[in-house]
Amino acid sequence: MRWRRAAQQADIVLVADTDLLSDRLWVQLLPFFGQTLTSPFANNGDFFLNVVDNLSGSSALISIRGRAVAARPFTRLRALRAEAEQAFRERRLALQQQLDAAEQRLLEIEQARRAAGASISLHEAEYRAASEQQREIRNELRRIERDLDARILRLQWRIETLDIFLLPALIALFGLLLAAWRRWRGNTAT
Repeated sequence: MRWRRAAQQADIVLVADTDLLSDRLWVQLLPFFGQTLTSPFANNGDFFLNVVDNLSGSSALISIRGRAVAARPFTRLRALRAEAEQAFRERRLALQQQLDAAEQRLLEIEQARRAAGASISLHEAEYRAASEQQREIRNELRRIERDLDARILRLQWRIETLDIFLLPALIALFGLLLAAWRRWRGNTAT
């Protein structure tokens, strides 16, 4: 048998993956308000589309299509979040040390109370004061966490609003002003 050279280049794709088009092996089905959404966790679909694109025509435009989901996080927001967390971390550590000291004092009072008997009112007053201090410190820690979360959310909202609405609005305004200026310049020239 003699092999001959083909007149045209042949495109052959050999796939040895038996689960290529089986949805359950590369797509996760998610219930969402009565509907079922699909979320791919493997790239079988992308591979299949690339093969179809390659076999269906010219490869000149294939390289233009994106290959992966581009995750572009707000790096400035991430840096500001880290700065805010660092500032609050120091205050949180100081409060945590106070809380540990208050809890230790409560344990000491409880042990002294058991040793001396429950009738001593001095230990009761100290216990109440230490317990109140512990409660105040915990409330302060919660307030610090809420403040940190609120500051981060406000900052994130501002950045996203600027990025999503304000910048496109400014670009549109610039385009409208440019069109108005060109129209005005055209009217004054004639």
